Amino acid sequence: MIRFASMNAECDLALAWPQEMREASASIDSVVYNTVLATCISADRIEEARTLLGEMEAVGGVADVITYNTLAKGYAKSGFMDRCFELYEHMLTQGIKPSQVTYGILLNCCINENKVDKAAEVFDCMTKEGCVMNTVLYTTLIKGFARAGQVDHAMHIYEQMRAERSVPPDLITFSILIKANCDARRLEAALQLLEAMLDFNLRPDEVIFNNLLGGCVKESKTELSKQLYKDMVAAGIQPSNATFSILVRLYA
Repeated sequence: MIRFASMNAECDLALAWPQEMREASASIDSVVYNTVLATCISADRIEEARTLLGEMEAVGGVADVITYNTLAKGYAKSGFMDRCFELYEHMLTQGIKPSQVTYGILLNCCINENKVDKAAEVFDCMTKEGCVMNTVLYTTLIKGFARAGQVDHAMHIYEQMRAERSVPPDLITFSILIKANCDARRLEAALQLLEAMLDFNLRPDEVIFNNLLGGCVKESKTELSKQLYKDMVAAGIQPSNATFSILVRLYA
């Protein structure tokens, strides 16, 4: 019944069932509570979700890392970065160890609010606590530095990522870095990233080629743009209106 309420986004119905279960002396586990909590978050009923967390902590043994991550996602979705970090600190006092998902939510909060310095602090905290990094976490941090125009910092994180070997960059990682370098008039670095991308057997898409062509416009590299366009077509990638617009600007 709780799953039914969740599937139909019936927040009030979902919240009613734990009370009925308690009155019937039925045991309530983490799955039940977390399903109700997630239903509240989906319905943007964050205060009810926070109240439910208090009930779960009072019961004891049912609030887990998924519980806190679910509520943190709700805060992040609503743009409440401070409350995300307050919940993180509270989570630690409850003896719950943060997961990769927890740190991913915190990083996304910082990036969405353009708080790059705060994101760097989260990254340092992750490193100190021995959190295992993954491609998504690295790419999120790279995106933040790139968006802030701090290309050197973005490239430094990329080099750290490469040094780990067990965490390979993906198409999104390279796309962000190539655009950032092209925007900063670092076309040579962008081309080196393209080569590295091919070494990882990743196939560049239209967005990456368009960014490289845009870099050629900034540096008036007509011959290079012709070659990139040929490579794009040879790779079976259909040029778009954006591609032709960039080429028109180049010749103009």
